[in-house]
Amino acid sequence: MQRSRIFIPERFLRELWKHQLFQSAELQTTDGKPLEVISPGNMNRDGGPDFLGAQVRIGGTIYHGDVEIHRTAREWTGHLHDRDPKYNAVILHVVLSWDAASPEPHVEVGRTVPVLALQPYLSSSQLQPNNLIIAERNEGIQSIRCSGVNQNVEGEAIRRWIETLSTERIELKIRRFEDRLRELVEEQRMAVREHVVRYERIRFGLNAEELPSPFSPLARRDYSEKEPWAQLFYEGLMEALGYTKNARPFVRLARSLTLAQFRRLLGEHQTDPFACESLLFGAAGLIPKIGEMKDKAGRYYVRKLRSRWKQFRMKYHRETLHTAEWQFFRLRPENFPTIRLAGAAELIPRLLRKDFFTSLIGVVKEDGAGTGARYAKLEEMLMVRTAEFWANHYTFEEQSGAAFRALIGKQRADDMVVNVIIPIFLLYARIFKDKTVREESLLLLAASPPAGENSIVRQFESDLIRNKFPVNSAHLQQGLLRLHKGYCTKGRCRECAVGKIVFQV
Repeated sequence: MQRSRIFIPERFLRELWKHQLFQSAELQTTDGKPLEVISPGNMNRDGGPDFLGAQVRIGGTIYHGDVEIHRTAREWTGHLHDRDPKYNAVILHVVLSWDAASPEPHVEVGRTVPVLALQPYLSSSQLQPNNLIIAERNEGIQSIRCSGVNQNVEGEAIRRWIETLSTERIELKIRRFEDRLRELVEEQRMAVREHVVRYERIRFGLNAEELPSPFSPLARRDYSEKEPWAQLFYEGLMEALGYTKNARPFVRLARSLTLAQFRRLLGEHQTDPFACESLLFGAAGLIPKIGEMKDKAGRYYVRKLRSRWKQFRMKYHRETLHTAEWQFFRLRPENFPTIRLAGAAELIPRLLRKDFFTSLIGVVKEDGAGTGARYAKLEEMLMVRTAEFWANHYTFEEQSGAAFRALIGKQRADDMVVNVIIPIFLLYARIFKDKTVREESLLLLAASPPAGENSIVRQFESDLIRNKFPVNSAHLQQGLLRLHKGYCTKGRCRECAVGKIVFQV
């Protein structure tokens, strides 16, 4: 009876599952099959199942997939998981309690999901209020390891290290863009049927890694075509529009619905944002059915989009994404993929101009312009004001409480300048030995304003910097993000300049 009087929050159950804090020797599913947890999976803080990539053995069969956690079995249908394709890969439904009257959970494709009830495998002490508080704290952002001992590290030493890490982060971006540019150049060479080096006779027993490349080495002149640069820039912008949670589907969309595809499909309508929008939303799988629309404006707009997409669909034979691949969960409305795709539709006609990339490079080569003026001009080339339907909607189905002023505002444009334009400019300067572009790009980076609120940056300001200097530039923020992702979360304290001081390694 005591157990039933204590409210057990779901976050506590997630901690139990994450750390396997229950008697696991003789686990059974609710239908009596033996269960062994091989791997609990990785906690998912976005929309979809609570744990991804889990591995369990049920009745002698090993299953790979996702795990969803609830307090009761009825919450599965209560949360409409049986209608959501995001849950099709769930292999186990973990609940606190279960009774015989509970309905069996099913995924959208009809498969039944096994259920594990945790309560029989928990001790009374685990359900005490103090333990529930500890679990709630564990779900928050953890302090960095050196937080309690780094107070006396000089601010200048910390700043120099962060600046070094910012350079490291930019270099990693440059290399990633370089790898993708090489792929695009080679794809273009194949498309125009340029001469490709063929394999000579290969001796028997040669290892796969010793095989010569089928492509001839790329020279500087191979990078002189504008189309690969334009596509690279387009993919980078789309990834930035996807932000963290939707970066992957945005990139997939850009690699399927390329600029070349836009030109082929749009023909003489390349300056028409609505045509671009119908292509983007159609290929993204995000145009809803007209019957799902509740307001008159939504039905009218969706009907127009579907009609235009139907015309394009007959000629578009590449991949289309599924609605379930897009995240709306825990996102501000201005970051919804619908808003960002609407912004991309307004931006793409600019990208389709043959001289767009050249004009970008021209900004940093413009005589007499100061760094601030150059930066402002790049921002302006990327910003998109709101228009028509999206002025008061953030999805097709829902109106916004207040009108949107911009589909791509100053803050997102700043992010694109720092994470896309500057690294690509530096890559361009490296390939073509252009000293002016390199120097001006570095000045742009130094002049970049800090981004908006970021929990990681805020944590380092509290646990490491401690008001020793202001984090007043994107350059320093980039360094802190690299410190978090490349060092702190991986336990690389022995390779960190601060860690070497405080831990004397």
